[in-house]
Amino acid sequence: MKEFTEKEHPAANAINLFLMLTQIPRPSGHEETVAGKIAEFARKNGLEASIDGANNVHIFKDAAPGYENVPSVCLQGHTDIVAVAREGLDFDFVNTPLPVKIENGFIFSDGTSLGADDGIGVAVALAAATDPNLVHGPLELLFTTGEETTMGGASALKPGCLKSKYLLNLDNETEGLAVIGCAGGINAEIRINIRRAPLGSSDGLSAIRLKISGFKGGHSGEDIDKKRINAIRCIARLVKSLSEKFDVRLSDLKGGKFKNAIPAAAEAVLVIHSSDSGKVADFIRESERSIKDGAGAEDKNAIFEISSASADSYIENASELLTNILAWPDGVLRMSTKYPGLPEDSSNLGVLRTGPSSAEGSILIRSNTHLDEAAAEMQEIFRKNGGTGEVVLSGAYYPWVPIESSPLTAAVQESFRKVAGRDMRAAVIHAGVECALLTMIVPDLDAVSFGPDALDIHSEHERISLETIDRFWLTLKDVLETFAKASK
Repeated sequence: MKEFTEKEHPAANAINLFLMLTQIPRPSGHEETVAGKIAEFARKNGLEASIDGANNVHIFKDAAPGYENVPSVCLQGHTDIVAVAREGLDFDFVNTPLPVKIENGFIFSDGTSLGADDGIGVAVALAAATDPNLVHGPLELLFTTGEETTMGGASALKPGCLKSKYLLNLDNETEGLAVIGCAGGINAEIRINIRRAPLGSSDGLSAIRLKISGFKGGHSGEDIDKKRINAIRCIARLVKSLSEKFDVRLSDLKGGKFKNAIPAAAEAVLVIHSSDSGKVADFIRESERSIKDGAGAEDKNAIFEISSASADSYIENASELLTNILAWPDGVLRMSTKYPGLPEDSSNLGVLRTGPSSAEGSILIRSNTHLDEAAAEMQEIFRKNGGTGEVVLSGAYYPWVPIESSPLTAAVQESFRKVAGRDMRAAVIHAGVECALLTMIVPDLDAVSFGPDALDIHSEHERISLETIDRFWLTLKDVLETFAKASK
């Protein structure tokens, strides 16, 4: 793989470290190897490094000479990635390095997510800690695990583990944005009991597979207000419409991969009367045209496929199941009155699977102010729609509330202005950031999040701009230097 030099890019060391990380498999739940590699790299460079029971990596570097008494700053990111492959691509994220390419000023992976979220944050932090010419006070690096699923690494941290009162979170995918607050979140695992009946004689019946793919998908926080189509809800609505017009029996339904990603594909196995096959196909094609007509530009290239399938049973209470799926709130539930244009509450049905006796779904609920109320609403809707089963809430983390007039935020904004020649806006976002958990551990923590442009994260289209990595690196260097000098 190409090695960059500082003549090509000021952030060459950080870029090379990021490319190295792409070759270490690290989907959520499988961070042990990357944690060991990072700790080994740190120790080889004379840094103190430790790994805790959750595979979080903690690294310390002494201050530059003359800056020993300035406040310590923590550089923080996460090691895990969302593992998404192009529909039809069977990719082993646990054992296989990513097929990375570099073209037209972007780094991307051929058919899979890239892991720039948050590999680039980890890489830039390691570059800072190993730069012999960088002016800085005491540095603390914290790389957590499980951020993309349960935030388990951050949740496992104990009070007192952080030595710094200032923290730069490097898990941000929008250049020119200083994130100073974020939504809280809670996972809702939903189980609906289903009753299966054998098909018995299959005379005159045939099974078909209806598959919808190619929707844009995206991040369930940052992209939730873009009105992108949720493939699970789309196919549920289509199957419900089909069953109201024809004698159609649902045998299987599945879609989505992660609760924090808007599902881009879903499929259903249906049992129909063979004599209706032409009419059913026509109905599906007409529905496809209608759905695409009403879709945004990003979703108009979706693919609707019908193929033969096999089935030996069907779901007797499919109507109840489909009614519940369509009744669950999805997308933006309400907008913020405090922050114009920001979603206040949202819900994303990210995963659904039918099994022998139940259908199981994963929903991520986000709220910038009233997380408990949003979660209670979800449970009430489930009860109202006659779902027999359960809703299990877990992994709650509460919103990160901004610090007014933060000196660290001001320093980041000023450094970016010097590097980029334009202003950096500060904002609260609807996505989850680990600062929400870290500020619970260190209540007076002054934190800000910034980063380069990483596009279409949590999808196979994920890519990152080399030009903005350079500015990210130069901004971080300047922040650490000016903050240290101002505190001396």
